[in-house]
Amino acid sequence: MVLGIGCAGSFWLGLQVSPSLPSLRPGEAPDSQKASIPQPPRPLSASAPADQPPRADVLGRSDLQTSLVDALGDLDAIARRRRLEALGAQYGATDPEAGLRLLSSITGLVDRQKFAEALIAQWSKADPQAALGACGALAAGPLKAGAFAAAIGSWAETSPLAASQWAADQLSGGAQRLTVERALTTWARLDPQAAGSWAAAQSDREVAMSATGAIMSYWANTDPITGAQWAAALPSGSLRDHAMDTILLEWSDQFPEEAAEWAAKQPDADSLLNQVAGTWAASDPGAAARWAMSLSSEPSGAALLETITASWADVDPQGALDWLQAIDDPARRARLQAAALDTWAASDPASAVTWTRKLPPGEQRKEIEKSIFQNWAYTDIDTLARWIGSQPSGKALDPAVQQLAVVQAESSPETAAETCLSIRDPAVKLQVLRGIHATWRESEPEAADRWLAAKPDLARTLAP
Repeated sequence: MVLGIGCAGSFWLGLQVSPSLPSLRPGEAPDSQKASIPQPPRPLSASAPADQPPRADVLGRSDLQTSLVDALGDLDAIARRRRLEALGAQYGATDPEAGLRLLSSITGLVDRQKFAEALIAQWSKADPQAALGACGALAAGPLKAGAFAAAIGSWAETSPLAASQWAADQLSGGAQRLTVERALTTWARLDPQAAGSWAAAQSDREVAMSATGAIMSYWANTDPITGAQWAAALPSGSLRDHAMDTILLEWSDQFPEEAAEWAAKQPDADSLLNQVAGTWAASDPGAAARWAMSLSSEPSGAALLETITASWADVDPQGALDWLQAIDDPARRARLQAAALDTWAASDPASAVTWTRKLPPGEQRKEIEKSIFQNWAYTDIDTLARWIGSQPSGKALDPAVQQLAVVQAESSPETAAETCLSIRDPAVKLQVLRGIHATWRESEPEAADRWLAAKPDLARTLAP
């Protein structure tokens, strides 16, 4: 398994090794880093003359060392790593300690991981304790954690209980999670029920969560109904929730109709169907929406359709809104349009406003615009102000100006009052100004009165 370099600073904190494993004195390099082989030139140099002895004869290397040098010279990363895995497995079967001493000669974390994990996995098949001891001597980081996972994965093929328990007892943090998942993935292939019983019995929450997730992932791809029934039978709590989330996520992604049919028969059908709907909408929103429309239970179907519409609008708002036009029920269509436009406005409010203005004038359009501008003002008030300044003046801008002023009033009532002056509808302008001025007078009466006194015509209009 290839592990990301960027997580090394935090993911591997807390890695601990059994006291029985080898340890190093401060400043001492592990044996695996003390031997090296010369690196081949990159790009590869021209072939040696025909009368020159083979490179292995010149350097006194073994056939495996020569193959390693050749593999490291391969500029095709995929091919190079495949060759390194094969060589690692060969060293693991013949001379694993010699192979580990060559690790420092392999540049690049991913290349080292491929070689080391293949070596350790092969070694662990014959002597898991020795392989785990060698893992303990590696420098802390993703290479070490990946090696532990490789050793445990191989050990679990023949002794899944012992391997899983060792990983749970001897490691911690990210290394523990990775290694427990590897062990339980292997165990689940052999006996998922036994693996599940072990996972559910763990008192360490992180171990139980990692183990259960691996088992659910296996069941989701092989026998999702059995897996879902097993998860549903767990006691209520975070472990059951995690198990249900994991299996429904993968099951719904592959066979959403089947997952939905099962979920609909469960006591907590509403929450389970909502999970199915969200996942289904991510891969085929049109099919998910048609399914939700077909449900006989109006409240349930309506809620699911809102979930699907919001998910669809998050990736393809125009497509979601176009599909909604075909809904005959005006009230349902309006409600779903509002949900889609709210979702769209979270990432692109200007485009959402442009589409909203295609709606006929009325309460629906008014409420949607109010929601968009209100959220826009609270999340990015400067961009809203610039957008207002770029639009043609007129009453169409009044909803945006009103929400801008309301939010400005929380930090700068004078600025908000000045903004109100650009509202074109006299009634709306008066209503908003009255509210802002009244609130302003509560905290700064002199400033509020001074501002109003400078505008006598407005002062007469605002007078009680």
